[in-house]
Amino acid sequence: MAEIRQFGPDKKQPAPFPGPVNLSSVMIQLPSEVKGKIPEDQLRERFAGLPLFINQDVAVAALYLEPHGEINEHDSDRPTLLLVIGGSGFVQVGGPTAPIQPVKAGDALLWPPFVLHKAWTEDQPMQVITVEYSAEERLV
Repeated sequence: MAEIRQFGPDKKQPAPFPGPVNLSSVMIQLPSEVKGKIPEDQLRERFAGLPLFINQDVAVAALYLEPHGEINEHDSDRPTLLLVIGGSGFVQVGGPTAPIQPVKAGDALLWPPFVLHKAWTEDQPMQVITVEYSAEERLV
């Protein structure tokens, strides 16, 4: 029987880190090594249920930006694939002087490692799936 992880809007929680505005998330999948570091009851509480775990250095999350929501500008040491599955908003990749690009449902983009990036919405919400993976690994 397959494991099922529900990640719809009814499962979302406020972002667990400081900085974002009007952002909620659901952790869908984490590397198996996380499961060994945190007791299962704490994982269930932190993520409103257990995420799926795989033996790869990959993390998948659903992010829900409400109107006037923002993922503050930051970088990461890992590439992140961003899949817009609903609504629309804007992204900026490359720091504050980089071009602002509109995105909508059906768009996908890559946030490269060690490059400043951000996403935000104006008058409507946006739902995205992020796939963050080790720079040494390939998605295919």
